[in-house]
This record gives sequence, C-alpha cells and structure tokens, in this order.
Amino acid sequence: MKTSVRQIACFECEDAKKWEGYTESLWKEALLEPGDEWTLYKACAGELPTAKEAAQFDAIIIAGSHYSAYEQHEWIDQLMDLLRKLAGQGTRMYGCCFGCQVLARALGGSVGPNPDGDFSHGDQVLQLPPGAVLLASSPTAANELWSWGPNILASQFHVEFDEPLVLQKIWTTLKDVGRLDDGQAECSRRVLEAGGQMNAAMLQVIKHFLRHGIDGAAVPTMAADPPAAGSSSDDATDATATASLCSTSASAIPFSHIAAQRRQQRREQELSEAAKQMIGDAAAAFDMRMEAYGLDLALLQQLNDAAAEQYGATAEIAAALGQFAHDLNARQAAVRDALAALPQLDRQLKLLEAAVGQLDKRSRELESRLGIGGNNAGAGRIAYDYITSSFSRAGSGVGGVAVAAAGGCLGGGALPKQ
Repeated sequence: MKTSVRQIACFECEDAKKWEGYTESLWKEALLEPGDEWTLYKACAGELPTAKEAAQFDAIIIAGSHYSAYEQHEWIDQLMDLLRKLAGQGTRMYGCCFGCQVLARALGGSVGPNPDGDFSHGDQVLQLPPGAVLLASSPTAANELWSWGPNILASQFHVEFDEPLVLQKIWTTLKDVGRLDDGQAECSRRVLEAGGQMNAAMLQVIKHFLRHGIDGAAVPTMAADPPAAGSSSDDATDATATASLCSTSASAIPFSHIAAQRRQQRREQELSEAAKQMIGDAAAAFDMRMEAYGLDLALLQQLNDAAAEQYGATAEIAAALGQFAHDLNARQAAVRDALAALPQLDRQLKLLEAAVGQLDKRSRELESRLGIGGNNAGAGRIAYDYITSSFSRAGSGVGGVAVAAAGGCLGGGALPKQ
C-alpha cells in the first residue's frame, strides 16, 4: 500500500562516462518536490524492480541514453517487458528521449533513425503505439510529445537540460562530428545562448502529470507484440490511424485541465499585478496626503507659536492691569476711610463750634463785668487762635476744612484778625 509520502523511481539508461551522475542529479533537480522519496535503478546494468515492487511507486521516469531503443541488448528487452507489465497495471510513467522510444516499442509502436537526419539523438518514434494520442510535433520529429491512456506521457525532447548544458554536452559534439553545418551551428548557438521558457513550462506540465495523471483519458488496448525495429507493416499503419482517431475522440486534448490551470494562473497573475498597481497608487496618494498633512502641521505649529507669544504679551498686560487695580483699590480704600470719617468730624466740629460760641459769650460777659475791653482778645478769640495754630499744619486737608468751617461759625462770620 502506498504511503502519504510520494515515491518516485528513475530508470537510468545511460552508462557513458561523460554523463555519469547526470541522470539522477538532473531529474531530481527538475521534478523532485519537498517530501518526495527518490529511488534510482540502473536499468542499463540490468537493475530493475519487479512489477510488484514497481507498483509501490507513485510515478516512474524512464530517462535518456546514447543507446538506440531497437538495439539488441538483454537489458533493453528486460526493460520493455517490465514497461508492458507496468502499463497494464496502470503505473504512472514518463519517458524522455530514449525513454520515449522504448515506451513506444513496448506498447506496439515503431522506432528508427530520424528520416531527415537533423535530430540530436538520431532516432525517433516513427509510428505511435495503438491508442496513443499525439500531443505535439516539430519539423524534425513528427511525434515529439504523446500520451497513452491516463498514466503514460512521453517526449522526444529533453526537458531536464538547460541551455548551458546543451551547449557543453550536445551542441559541441554535434558540431564536431559534422551533424550540424556552420549555419545550423551558429543559429542553434544563438538560440541556446538566448535561453527560453519552454523547458520551464513543460516541466510544470510533467510535474502536474506525475502527480495527477491525465484526466478523462481512455485506457487503450495494448498490442499483443511490439513490432520489429523500423517496421512499416500494415499493423503499424493501422496503429497510426488509431492514434489519429484517438486524437479526436477519447482524449482529444488530454491536457485541457492543464490549460485551464494555466489560464487560472494567468488570471491570478493579472489580478496580482492589478492589486500591486492599486496598492502602489494608494501608497502614492497616501504619501501626498501625508505631505499635505505635514504642511498643515507645520502651519498649525507656527500658529501655535504665534498664539503662545500673543498669550505671553497678554499675560504681561494682565499682570500690569492687576497691579494697577490693586494700587487703585488701595487708594480708594484710603479715600473711603477719609470719607467715612467726615460725618464724625463734622459732628465734632459742630460741638466745637458750640463750645467756642459759649466760651466766647461767657468771655465777653466776663470782660463786661470786669470792665475789660478794647484790643484785648476774649477767651473765644484765644481758643480760636489755638485751634487755628493746631490745625494749620494740616494744610488743605480735612483738618483745614474743619478749621475754615469753625472760623466761619464764630460770631456769624469771619473771625477778626489779631
């Protein structure tokens, strides 16, 4: 029983020294996802799992090789026999280059040298297996990409290679052995150096296939025996016709769900870009508002400073006014006290006036009895003069007013001078 961890196996079919270690490292880097477990089988050395053991894997990759799929080698025969069993039990498999060709042979197709010779490997699938669906063609390979049922996908091209590796390992060899003329070599070099996105897009397709298979694809009936290498029999012709029919019936576009996924990804990317643009615009507007807000704050600070300065001046004026009011209140209190004393002083002056009048009267009576007169002043005059001398130091104040009043009352008029 399969575990929750995805189990991936790779059948290594290359034993050339210059490619040592590349099969495993390239495919692991290209397709392995976090959590996957990887098992490598050196198929070219006869190392293969049994069909039962292979059934435990979630997906199997059949890698490339410098061998031809129609060569007579025991390990190729063993590999083809295992692939037929795995196809029959529904094991998910992806074949690349030699893997594509050996899968085609195992399922009843035919493989041979490329008719026009302009191909990196030199061999290709000449006729698809019965029930296979053609997915892509090119000017140098009629069957570049094909599928068989929901669990088998094969490509003639190498998706695991990047441009620098192709230039180093393949382009140089093809140029050196004369497989590319000068014009072809220069053109292909420019294309490789420019790079491209095709491999990245195809890797996403293959990753999706290895995890989900091909939804809705019908399971074909396998051919009883694979045709011989380079066969052009009527059976092979019928297989091609069957493939053509399948391409418009059971699974006309087996990757339609992948196309829908890509459209969804594009929509999400467009929405993401639109959201980024909106966020950028909002941020710019916010910056402008903050700048205006900063100017408003600066103006408000200036107004606050001016108001504080004005408040300071006003406070000084208020303090001066307060001191003036305090002084005024003190003076008013003295005036109020003086005014309050006037009635009492007036009464005292009236009493004094009466007393002086009586004294003057008695003095005159006494003078008359004693026969004193002439220029000798009476007692009233002596009393008046004393009061005058006592109050004269008061100047024009309340005392002076009182003396003047007393003088006016003596004898009904001004007192005579001495």
